Amino acid sequence: MKHGVLVLAVTLMIAAGPQQSQGPRGTVLVANMDDDSVWLIDLPSGTLRATLPTRIAPHEVATSNDGTMAAVTNYGDEQGPGNLIQLIDVEPGSLTGELV
Repeated sequence: MKHGVLVLAVTLMIAAGPQQSQGPRGTVLVANMDDDSVWLIDLPSGTLRATLPTRIAPHEVATSNDGTMAAVTNYGDEQGPGNLIQLIDVEPGSLTGELV
């Protein structure tokens, strides 16, 4: 029983935290719903490479298999649902386009 409660607690903590994705080049991408941004963090050094502004409440991040591109979904807010995917070029740390 204790094991089941622990697994549930850890699962809830992970689900409640920022959503992130990692490319094989050692850059972690973190979607910040409260800040309307995506952080690109260099994993080996632990430094923040870039903060990219997004639309309302970025929620999920996915990277391409080679880690060069990423996509972030925007959740939206009480004024309207998100209906946008923003594309990120990971190496230079820049937004490259949007899909509606």
